[in-house]
Amino acid sequence: MGLSVVQDSFEHLLTFALRWDDHFLSTALTAVPLVRTPVTEELQVNALSTKNRLILPIQSSVPGFFRQDDGTYRFRDLKDGHYPIQVVSLTGLWTSWDPPLVVNAPLAVKTTPIIRDLWPTPQAPVPSGMTAIRGQLRGTGVAHLKLQVVPKGTAITATTKYNFSDSFGEVLYPFPIRVKPELDGRIKLTATVAGRTISSINVLDGSDPTTQPAAPDFLISPGRATRVKFNV
Repeated sequence: MGLSVVQDSFEHLLTFALRWDDHFLSTALTAVPLVRTPVTEELQVNALSTKNRLILPIQSSVPGFFRQDDGTYRFRDLKDGHYPIQVVSLTGLWTSWDPPLVVNAPLAVKTTPIIRDLWPTPQAPVPSGMTAIRGQLRGTGVAHLKLQVVPKGTAITATTKYNFSDSFGEVLYPFPIRVKPELDGRIKLTATVAGRTISSINVLDGSDPTTQPAAPDFLISPGRATRVKFNV
């Protein structure tokens, strides 16, 4: 009697997918949203089991990497339960200002990724041609202060972009929208620092400082990163 070989087949089931987008590129400050843009860096992402065991995402098509082509990190074959998520930018170019993420499985729709934002740190590069503010908050207690910048005459709303300063008061604020320039080609912006009054602003771009308006308004040249000091 011959031996028969029975080959078992295993089907892996997606439990949830996660994605982190660039906070400043995910939507515009105007009514027309930009396409959401996942962070391109390979992030260190893991979930925690109920026994505090690290659970890694499934690998991508590139050995040793976990970020999928669409920017997601996918977890599969997990039991129902609560999964705290840890995410770290190993380069230090990105940080999260959101509350810690906990995924409650099962999800109603598993194929739709859970999306959170990441914010660029002061060390992050600025893409060529993009307007950005490399800011420094100057004064006492300038760590972890919320900076928001809008075109002059624009109200700050719940959808206005923001970033927080680091322990030295440094903050990067990309500005990826078009603003109608003044006659001299510069754009006029208004800054707000939560809980503080901006007494003066120094724009370090080589232009005549006497042409600057009174704080909290200021002028910068579009299409480049400009060093700006906010005295608060």
